[in-house]
Amino acid sequence: MDMDNDGIISFDDVKRVLTPECDSMRLFKEAHLLHS
Repeated sequence: MDMDNDGIISFDDVKRVLTPECDSMRLFKEAHLLHS
């Protein structure tokens, strides 16, 4: 979770992890809906 490896999970670290995750989850759900 600690993206810059300074031992501290900052808000930027969290944003950096969550933003792509949310995007890929949304894409995954949309793709899943299209194929079902």
